[in-house]
Amino acid sequence: VSGQPGWGFTLEQAIAEAVRFSPELSQARLVYQSALIGEPLLLSELDPRLGASAAYGVDRSLRAAPAFEGTETRRQDFSFFLLQKTLLGTEARLSVDHQKFISDSLFYAIQPAVESGFTVSLQQPLWRYLWGRPDRARRRTLRSETERARWRVLALEQEVAMTAARA
Repeated sequence: VSGQPGWGFTLEQAIAEAVRFSPELSQARLVYQSALIGEPLLLSELDPRLGASAAYGVDRSLRAAPAFEGTETRRQDFSFFLLQKTLLGTEARLSVDHQKFISDSLFYAIQPAVESGFTVSLQQPLWRYLWGRPDRARRRTLRSETERARWRVLALEQEVAMTAARA
């Protein structure tokens, strides 16, 4: 921004230009912006996760007794899980598994081979998170880094403005 022709910068314009183009201040602002996303990144580790898988296979290998065992067996698998973590390291998992075997044997009509399972598991690391609350400590650390970066930006803005005003 330039002043009127022949007049140069006003004091406000000079301070604004110095603050806008200061490399130290730009660097401090970048550090502050990266510190701002620290806690959301930490909390994003706690988002629930959903996973699924499916498989299909055919076994046409030679059988010892094809009249009883059939000539081929098809296998269908499906599973999915839901996983939730906490800042204390607790991991809760809910999973469903389903397996189905299909054969052209006469005996599979009598006794179909289908297996389904439902599993709930809960895990908590004992030694890593036994003492204290590391979840609170990590969040406090991230918050203090953000505050420190914010105060650094404010201090640099004042310093740059004072340097520009003296010049």
